Amino acid sequence: MLPDGVIECLGRMDFQVKIRGHRIELGEIETALATHPAVRECIVTAREDAAGDKKLVAYYLAQPNAQPANSEFRQYLKQKLPEYMIPSAFIRMEAFPLSPNGKLDRRQLPAPETVIQTRAEEIVAPANEMEQQLVAIWQQALRLQPISVTDNFFDLGGHSLLAVRIFWAIEEQFGKKLPLATLFQFPTIRQLATQLAEASWQPSWSSVVPLQVDGKNPPFFCVHAVGGNVLEYYELARQVGAEQPFFGLQAVGLNGQQTPLKSIEEMAAHYIHEVRQLQPTGPYYLGGRSFGGVVAYEMAARSL
Repeated sequence: MLPDGVIECLGRMDFQVKIRGHRIELGEIETALATHPAVRECIVTAREDAAGDKKLVAYYLAQPNAQPANSEFRQYLKQKLPEYMIPSAFIRMEAFPLSPNGKLDRRQLPAPETVIQTRAEEIVAPANEMEQQLVAIWQQALRLQPISVTDNFFDLGGHSLLAVRIFWAIEEQFGKKLPLATLFQFPTIRQLATQLAEASWQPSWSSVVPLQVDGKNPPFFCVHAVGGNVLEYYELARQVGAEQPFFGLQAVGLNGQQTPLKSIEEMAAHYIHEVRQLQPTGPYYLGGRSFGGVVAYEMAARSL
């Protein structure tokens, strides 16, 4: 508060950040990662790339003789934190940068794209030109290197915005327009390259996208938000439990071969038809985020 009574806002004094709509306390991630037996010290920051996308990056000092794998960190943190709090990159440091007065200088921590990360797990190299091209696309979009052709897109911190960049680049380079839901079927470079290499292959299309098919409970159908994609429901499908089948309902026209539906009533009628193909009788469990909730309500109002 200034002498004249004006309050000047200087920003936060803690390390809370907001990434893709989630408010995150960086200290919570640091506390969880610090409990890993291979970690001596760690720091987590939120970095913004050239395209304006923020992502979490963890920097750590390892215990003597420890050679932890990045995938090991991800699996460990998934037991303690929600998916949106898992860092996209884990960078091993020999020492943390310090300011002239001996305090940690976060501004001097290297950007992930400038560091070739040391990985204890095996890096499977591209076996052909197509895999090599896809590796280059993924590394540019994810700002990570090296990337193995067997790495899972979601385990690398992939989300819908990054998927859009990757699939736009694939369309530019290979001339194939793919719906983002293709990543649920083929989440690795090797799997995706195998499909793209087949000249006659076209991604199967249905508004119903299986995110989790196992489980004895009645299936839950979640309608897309205004963007039309269901990639954002990936983590929700993992959190509802192994006994809950989970299906996303994606918008017609995402594959570029169909005319998009123009009204909520049209969407509701079409999705009811699609749901009944999978589950002929009720009860039906419906949901959706934002615009998807409006469509789900219309589906229910039609006495599905």
